[in-house]
This record gives sequence, structure tokens and C-alpha cells, in this order.
Amino acid sequence: MAIPNKERILNYFLDLVKIPSLSKNEKGVANYISSLLDKLNISYYIDDAGKSIGSNTGNVIAYIEERPDAPTLMFSAHMDTVGPVESGVKPKIEGDIVKTNGTTILGSDDKAGITAILELLTLIKEQNLEPEINIVAAFTISEEIGLLGAKNIDLKGRKIDFAYVLDSSKDPKYIVHRAPSHYELYFTVHGKSAHAGASPEKGINAIYVASKIISSFNMGRIDEETTFNIGKISGGRAFNIVPDKVEFVGETRSHSEEKIQRILKEIEEKTKGISEENGAKVDFRKVESFKAYNIDKDAPIIKNIIFAYEKLGAEYILTFTNGGSDANVFNKMGIPAIVISEGTHNPHTLDEWVDIGDIVKVSNILVSLCGV
Repeated sequence: MAIPNKERILNYFLDLVKIPSLSKNEKGVANYISSLLDKLNISYYIDDAGKSIGSNTGNVIAYIEERPDAPTLMFSAHMDTVGPVESGVKPKIEGDIVKTNGTTILGSDDKAGITAILELLTLIKEQNLEPEINIVAAFTISEEIGLLGAKNIDLKGRKIDFAYVLDSSKDPKYIVHRAPSHYELYFTVHGKSAHAGASPEKGINAIYVASKIISSFNMGRIDEETTFNIGKISGGRAFNIVPDKVEFVGETRSHSEEKIQRILKEIEEKTKGISEENGAKVDFRKVESFKAYNIDKDAPIIKNIIFAYEKLGAEYILTFTNGGSDANVFNKMGIPAIVISEGTHNPHTLDEWVDIGDIVKVSNILVSLCGV
């Protein structure tokens, strides 16, 4: 079995995290990947997803397809990161640990995942290896702001048998085989303005109505697989004006489609009823961010990756997440997809760090999956 190059993995990773790549501005990373693919003589293209969402590049899709009768595995990682990165990412190296200097995120979510995939492709070409399967590597854009790259990906009609998304901050032994549905919720309460001292009875206080609506909701953890939250509220113009407009936003998640649809119905009914009782009007809008998936433990995609772990003599644990990823999108497209680790810790924080040894472990898993 091919052995990943730890020093090269470190260099790839350091190169990547130093490239600015906030959502919709991933071109620098796309150029880095494209340049490496050119050197390795690996076919690829950049799709038009960026044009659809306003990004300065599209998804980079590389492929090694030399076995017409073999299954096709897709490995995916996203190119964008969250902020803050105003001063540029300046990674610090302490042994095998790479972390930030405390002023920015590191960007190992998901550049550690990109690194592992690039190492796999490099090993195959460098050592003239012959994978037992066909490989598609999808480097997506704007994942952090709604999985937009995956939602607009162009695979040019390819039949993907299994997709492995490298985007979990869990230990590499964890295999994420289920994730929830997620809805964004938008509320606008329309009341009526009036002078708060001279004629308050002529007004309809939108803040008061909004508070009654919000207090009617069951908030927080509804059960072991369902949550609901109101996260932001704004409205009013001055302390002496009865406020005529309030906006608030929230979200709900559940691993059960039945439960989340029931919650959405209850929210809509309560919102409408309370607003009408108080003479107000409410605009309510729900937006599905991603749809739940639950891959059976006996499904071929699970058996496939368990076999890969067993070949390595590695421990594995099947688990779930309450977050979304490109895997939600691929499953909705009909591509069986699960999430594996990219090796990061404390993502989206100034304390983010990665153990290069973990990226080596992830690279080994990919090598094992490909039979090289």
C-alpha cells in the first residue's frame, strides 16, 4: 500500500492556508489546485457554479477514469473559509501541530481535507499507481454560506457511486453517516406606529407582538434529534415611537423529516394566530438549507469504508452530526455520501489547530479506499 508523504502534506497544507479564500473569493485556492493538477498531468475542469452564485471561480473537478467497468468514488472538500483573515493567516508550527497566531482562523476547515485529497492524487501519479476504482475529486466553492458550490456543481453527467466528503472536525476514527435537515426561518412583524406618549392606543406595538410570538415557541433542544432557535431580532426607531416593524430570524434542525415538518407547521400557525389576535400582520418565510440523510449501516458505502479502515487496522466509529455539509447536497442528488474527518480541531475559531499526523491518517484512509 502506498505511504503518504508527511513532509509534503505539511507543505501542501501551509501553502493552502496562506491563500485567502473567503466564500465567493476562492480563486487563489482554485489556481493552486489547478497548477498542481497540471504538474501531475491529471485531467480537470472548472465548472460554471461561480457564475450562478457570484463567486470569482467555480468548483474544480479533477478525475482519474481509467476503468470503465469499475465504480467511481468522489472525494470532496470545500475551498472557502470563514473569517477573520484580515491580516492574512500566519500559521505557527509546533512539532506536528499547526495552529494560528491567535489573530485569525487557521482555515484547516477545509484545507486539511483538500490537502489529503491532493496527497492521494500526488501518490497515484508519482508512483504510477493503478487505483481499483475511478476517482473524481471535487473541490467546491462557498460551502460555508449555504453549500452553494455543491448545489450548483456540474459533474457532466458522471455516475458517482459513492461520495466521501472530508469535512468533519471529529477524530479520523469517526465516520458520519447521518445528518439533519435544516431550515432558515425569517419573520417580519408589521404593526402600526404612533406617538408613545400622546396616543399609544392608536398604535400596534410590533415588538410586543413579536415577543408574544417568540415566547410561544418551544426553544432549544426539542428532543434528541431536533432543535429550534431564534438567533437575531431587530426593530423599532426610538423610545417614544410605538414600533411598527420588527424582524427576527431563527432556524430549526432535525434528523426526522416528519418532526421538522410538524414544527414548521406549528410555527406558521402560531405566528399567524398571535399576530391576528393583536391586529398585526406577519410575513413568515422558510428556506430549506439542506435535507437530512441517514445512510444505513449495512449500505455498500459504509461497508466500503469500514473495509478500508480494517485494511489499515484502524479503529472506526459510526456517528452523526447536527451540522450540514456538501454530503447533504450529494445525497439529495441521489449520490450516497458520508462525511469523514479532515483532521481539524476548534474550526471557525482563533484557537483552530490541526495535527499533521491526523491528515496523514486521513490520507491513508483515502489510499485504502482506492486500493493503492
